[in-house]
Amino acid sequence: MRLLPQQRLLIELLSTLTLLALLACQEEKAAEPRRAGLTHVEQSAHPVVVRVRKARVLFEEAKGRAWPPLSKRVTMAYAGIQRGHFKRARSMLQQELDENPQSGAAIYLLGCAWYREQQYAAAIPYFEKTLEIGPSFAGCESVLYRYGRCLYNLGDAVGSRSAALAYLKLNQGNADALFLLGLADIEEADLEAAIAHFKEALAGFEANDSTEHPTTGDIAKCHARLGDVYLQQGKLARAQTELQRCISLYPAHYEPYFMLSRVLTRLGETEAAQHAMDQFLARKKQAGR
Repeated sequence: MRLLPQQRLLIELLSTLTLLALLACQEEKAAEPRRAGLTHVEQSAHPVVVRVRKARVLFEEAKGRAWPPLSKRVTMAYAGIQRGHFKRARSMLQQELDENPQSGAAIYLLGCAWYREQQYAAAIPYFEKTLEIGPSFAGCESVLYRYGRCLYNLGDAVGSRSAALAYLKLNQGNADALFLLGLADIEEADLEAAIAHFKEALAGFEANDSTEHPTTGDIAKCHARLGDVYLQQGKLARAQTELQRCISLYPAHYEPYFMLSRVLTRLGETEAAQHAMDQFLARKKQAGR
């Protein structure tokens, strides 16, 4: 039976509407984890996720509790870490643990000493022990963020995301945790989520910038990461703007020059691209890399 033109048109229209409905359904399912705060990660049986979930409950229960001051030795070790005297700080903290093996602050700071030296695998056991002990000193929940950063640097995006989300629940709007989520988003190729998290982090760092606690470096790294994501998306003009903003804020950081060189090359600005590459090589050398 031959179909009339009107019937063929109706069939084509119905097929198109069905296809659009299916695509909308797929997009809805893909967006659900982000809208729900990535509950699929939080409910995972991943060992790190389970560990973080248990610790977060303990930290929530301890919110507002008054803690005794740190011992003199731990306080001095903390100051040593801030000044970069990591070996000396570790020695003092080990002495503290010899006398008080369950000192959560000493265990946490031992992890921080390794963390500050970018020895993330060495820091992990101390942070995990801190999570196991639970709340025992003021600000102890910050272990979640540092634990998440270690996991990210060791290639565990799922564990890193879990720790960042847990820290965010305890410290809503925390810019460091939002930035960490953006990094995890990139690892999982969710670039739109990464942009959203980096923009939230940027707003947070800008709001907290002050003479006493400058966040210029943090603001610059947000612009750098946004530039990186826009470059991956092929949005070259946006990438160029973000990277140039990063460089203007923190010219000593060499990696953005390399990314800017790539952007300018793709835009056909050969001379400017070469200049950016020259800056990258010079500043990398100055940094001893």
